Amino acid sequence: GVDRMLGAGTSYEDPNSFAATVVFGLLLVIWAAIHARSPILRACGVAYFILGTVCVIYARSRSGFVLVVLALGWCFFSIPNRRVKVGLAITVAVLGVVLAGVQSKAAMERFTGIFSAKTYSTDSSTYGRIEGYLVSWDIFQRKPVFGVGPMNWGLYRARHIDGNKHEPHNLGGQLLATRGLAGAVTFLGFLLVTIGFAWRTFLARRRAEDPWDRAVAGLASVVLATLALLFVSGLAAHNLDRPQWYLLPGLLAAAVLHGNRHEPAPEPSSQQPS
Repeated sequence: GVDRMLGAGTSYEDPNSFAATVVFGLLLVIWAAIHARSPILRACGVAYFILGTVCVIYARSRSGFVLVVLALGWCFFSIPNRRVKVGLAITVAVLGVVLAGVQSKAAMERFTGIFSAKTYSTDSSTYGRIEGYLVSWDIFQRKPVFGVGPMNWGLYRARHIDGNKHEPHNLGGQLLATRGLAGAVTFLGFLLVTIGFAWRTFLARRRAEDPWDRAVAGLASVVLATLALLFVSGLAAHNLDRPQWYLLPGLLAAAVLHGNRHEPAPEPSSQQPS
């Protein structure tokens, strides 16, 4: 009884993935707005964030709503100016009241169901996600080393498990079932290295006087926050193949390398070798 994807069309009927795609881009937009020198660019970044939030609400995605709330929390943490934080809080409050007032009763019940224990015991979509974990474990036991291969989860399930083509709706199950132990260990190793790199970069540059170094620290924060959002989304979505896992760390590595290349070279020693 809830109309979804309002204004976005029906060619891609996956509201949860659509909403997540919008949110994963918002952190980078706000980072650009914070560190941009142009007031017009800053205003455009804020407007884009507001429009993106409205878009997620009208997709009627509960997981997207949770991601938006977490993204807003990151914004309050990242914005250095206290007045801007107050302005953002007021804007969010007004926007929340307006959006809540124009939602249908069924849509409001869908969003408020996030906080109801009944949703997690009787909702059919919740059951489907729990079932995805069970099926993923079954597939992993059959193909433990290399899995069934990327994009083959639904096909393998339909042919060898229960005839159902529905995807896993969870990151952990998708990782183990499609990549096996070999891929899971490699992926987790990549994530640990990425998190460590981003965290060290953030700590080293967050209090720097140079605007570029502060911007790089902010980008490191974007990488960490986006990875956190991907993990949260992965509790109920098969998002292993999203490019954000790799493109954002690559962008951070490029930014760090660019900054290091512009550091002054060490002065040659005046002492002559004996």
